Amino acid sequence: MFLLIILSSFLVCLLILFYRIRLQWYFQYKRNSSNLTAEQIYHHLCCYEFPFECFYGINLAFYRTFVSPTISKVYYQTNTIAGETEKRVNDTDILMHAWIDYGLDSEEGQASIEHLNNIHGIFSNRTRNEDFVYVLCCFIVDTIRMIDVFGWRHLDEREKQALFTFYKKVGEKMNLEDLPRSLEESYSIVNNYTTNNISSNETEAGKVLTNSIHKLVQKWYGFLLPKSLIESLLNALLYVVGGENFHKKLGLKQPSSISLYVIYFLAILRRDFMYFMPPRTTPHRLSDLLMKQKYSCSASKTKFTQIGPSKILAKIESKN
Repeated sequence: MFLLIILSSFLVCLLILFYRIRLQWYFQYKRNSSNLTAEQIYHHLCCYEFPFECFYGINLAFYRTFVSPTISKVYYQTNTIAGETEKRVNDTDILMHAWIDYGLDSEEGQASIEHLNNIHGIFSNRTRNEDFVYVLCCFIVDTIRMIDVFGWRHLDEREKQALFTFYKKVGEKMNLEDLPRSLEESYSIVNNYTTNNISSNETEAGKVLTNSIHKLVQKWYGFLLPKSLIESLLNALLYVVGGENFHKKLGLKQPSSISLYVIYFLAILRRDFMYFMPPRTTPHRLSDLLMKQKYSCSASKTKFTQIGPSKILAKIESKN
């Protein structure tokens, strides 16, 4: 009994220590944040404070493309998702996180943007400017929403504006037109696109693509949970983050009250757990990690040309 009391007291003291360390680290970041650029703030959020939330925010925004008949048709016809689902997701994460990990104006960031523009250029006659602007805004909206739900704290207004500024700059580098002029307009673009039955709707192509990503997530976490439970929780997560209208246009069933309660319970559990986790001291550079895992090399401007569907890379090569 005495030993149990000693161990419990030690654990409580350790948790208090970790909590104090996290708060001191956070307050130091807040004091310095007024001197940080939008890119530096977003780098801090993604690579240090919220790597989990930012990763899933970006990847859940990827689901948003499946309600667009224009984009989902291109994906479906080229078979770049249904045929090579995991490679497609990893390649997208590498190219996008290179901007975050190294900066948009770094050699890596510029090479990633240039390569992505070349890939999109292959489908320029089949996609619309408004589709790309919509997807760009989804990265802002869904990342903020993921942090709101699962983060140990909410973002302040300056941090939200940093996400908007970052992705607006991405849009400019992608030569997009009619970009949002404010964070509020970004939310309006996502909402209007999703509620408009012309720009977004349930399609067979969209359902096939959604099912492909569902299967990939089941593959990732199948060693932990039954596939049916993973599907139920993913269904509920998409509803919580994306909203009812978006969820319906994916062709998914209304999630049960129990699955929604489980998502919110897990969010609270994670938030409380993160209060007592010591802060990250080295950046979580996902682009570099994935390049080493999938391509056996570090992220660099010369290696990004290897990334993407093989048929599309061949078309880009033939044009050069």
